[in-house]
Amino acid sequence: MLPHIRNRKAGRRSTGISRTPLLAIAFLCLTVGLMAAAPDAQAQDLQVQVTDMPGYNYVQVVIDGTPDMDCYDDCIYPGIGAGLLVELTAVAGGTDQVFEMWNGTDPPMLGFGFSPFASFPMPSNPVTAQASFLLTNPLTINFLGSGSGSVFCGPGSDSAAAGGTLTGSGVLYYSNKDSAVCTPTADIATSYFVAWAGAGSGALNRTFNLNVPRTASVTFEVVPEIRIDDVTLTEGNAGTVLFEFRVSIDKAHPGEDISVDYLTSDISATTGDNDYLPANGTLVFPAGSTASQVVQVTVNGDTTIELDETFRVTLSNPKYATIADAEGIGTITNDDLYRIVIDDQTVTEGSTAQFTVRLDQQVITGDSVTVDYATTSDTAADPADYTGHSTTTLTFGPGEDNKTIDVVTQPDTVVENQEHYTVDLSAPSANALISDPTGDGFIDDDGDTYTVSIRAVSPVSPVTENGDPSVTFTIELANVDALNGVVGGPITVDYDAVDGTAHWTSDFSGDISGTASFSGTTSTRDVVVLIDDDPHVEGAENFTFELHDPIGTALAAPSIETIVINDDAVDQYDITINDVSQVEDAGPHDFTVEFNPVNVDPDNGVAGTVTVNYATVAGSALATDDFAATSGVLTFNNASGPSQNIPSIAIVNDAVAEPDEAYTVELSGVTGRAAVSKSVGNGDILNDDYSLTVVVDLINGA
Repeated sequence: MLPHIRNRKAGRRSTGISRTPLLAIAFLCLTVGLMAAAPDAQAQDLQVQVTDMPGYNYVQVVIDGTPDMDCYDDCIYPGIGAGLLVELTAVAGGTDQVFEMWNGTDPPMLGFGFSPFASFPMPSNPVTAQASFLLTNPLTINFLGSGSGSVFCGPGSDSAAAGGTLTGSGVLYYSNKDSAVCTPTADIATSYFVAWAGAGSGALNRTFNLNVPRTASVTFEVVPEIRIDDVTLTEGNAGTVLFEFRVSIDKAHPGEDISVDYLTSDISATTGDNDYLPANGTLVFPAGSTASQVVQVTVNGDTTIELDETFRVTLSNPKYATIADAEGIGTITNDDLYRIVIDDQTVTEGSTAQFTVRLDQQVITGDSVTVDYATTSDTAADPADYTGHSTTTLTFGPGEDNKTIDVVTQPDTVVENQEHYTVDLSAPSANALISDPTGDGFIDDDGDTYTVSIRAVSPVSPVTENGDPSVTFTIELANVDALNGVVGGPITVDYDAVDGTAHWTSDFSGDISGTASFSGTTSTRDVVVLIDDDPHVEGAENFTFELHDPIGTALAAPSIETIVINDDAVDQYDITINDVSQVEDAGPHDFTVEFNPVNVDPDNGVAGTVTVNYATVAGSALATDDFAATSGVLTFNNASGPSQNIPSIAIVNDAVAEPDEAYTVELSGVTGRAAVSKSVGNGDILNDDYSLTVVVDLINGA
């Protein structure tokens, strides 16, 4: 017994089969084929496939006269040698039914069968069981069993139904022959079929099988298989492109040319739209050759944007081969691109710029276009001048050809020239091309103006003359563009330090008058006024720093700053008293108490109030006898000035000749910012009386 692989129903028997007549003939559809692709003809696999067996349970397999086990569904018998006779018998209820099997080389095994139940009513017309195939070798027909009937063998493709009539121009082989040979005609590419016909109950007992003699030239070979490749190419914008479909066979036929027909047909690409030119014909593979053949299809180029389109090349009518892949798909890849542009926009600050991104045509059905965009600052800054966009994707759907990008600009008080930024396109989808990648955005100023003011004073008022050597005034031009600086011009303002109670050259000096100019990125100007340190005793003094006469701008508050200068604690008045020396008959003595002029503010006089006590003090000159004693208080202020006289001191003019005499006026008890550096005034009374002495010299008589 030859080895085999049983199907999943193997071994199952049934004896209670319902035998329902089917037009008196129950056809048994069994396909038997070779399942090996190896070229070794001596070891091929035999496949038995039971597909439709009304009233039957299984098939008994006999290989070269040796019964094998039963087959219930799909069975594979490996390693079957060439030229073996295979007989299959359908079994129902334990009764053998007849099935005939042709065992040949081209194509793989075919089979057919019928039911011989005599108890069924038989029609008067012949009944037929048949199989069609390509016949390249003589076919031996062996008649088995008994009964009458005939076998038909000849070219054609007729498949007469039960009760029908066989047609064709073949040869009839009658039952009185034990065997016959069906020889191929010259037209070996014609499909052959073999049929058995019989009438009456006796005919059903007649059986036959089909056998190819076991000779060296007869082998179990797998029929060559034909395949066609797919082709994908771009169409181009003009002219034509050849789509070449490779048609191949996996093995050659040893003695005959293999042929196959081809025909193009539309899928989404159509000949009506002139996408490609139709083609048809027959390809021939010479005997013994496996060289591929080519089907050429002409595809027309265009500039129309469309989806990728397809058409097919279909193979049919193979000769001496079977078709494993009957359809080659030609894909015409669209190489036409949507063109993308973006416009420019100019708006006044505070408005929204709407950039339009356009395609050169609407997006077609089933397609889409994408492109990225982002803003880039130039002289306009994000976010000070506009609200920018990071990378964002625009998507155009079917029927769309434009999209809007909004850019919001910011209102401000800054004086600006027209400012610039861009909206940049990038990363288009594969079906698009950016023709204009940059949208220029311009922002016009809305009429802002500059203002100028004193932004800061350092140190702040009040200042001290000995502690703060200078005051810095910062003049600022407002509404200047931080990125682009001052625009237009000239932009100037004049300034002056103006005397108050403090005076130029005595209390302050330095850069006290000039013009501040603004240009470029300079929006501030520092002016330094020096605070002079002097010995004057002063109260709080002040001056003002003032802006005036602006050009190209307007004054804004504060445009005037007042600076108070406090005197330092070191300065004080130096008080002195003078000396008086005169003859006694010259009249009263007048003493003056005064401040050193160095300590007196030449502009504002005495600051504050200073008092000092005075009193006469006798010396060689005696009060009453020589002078009139006196004392009191002197008060100094701005009204009195820095110098005062002590009330005149009367001098006694006598006739007594005496030596010169002296007394003093002394200062004490100073109050206020003062100190006495000469506190004693000397009063000298010069004698102006003389006595005459006469001496008589009696001795000499003189």
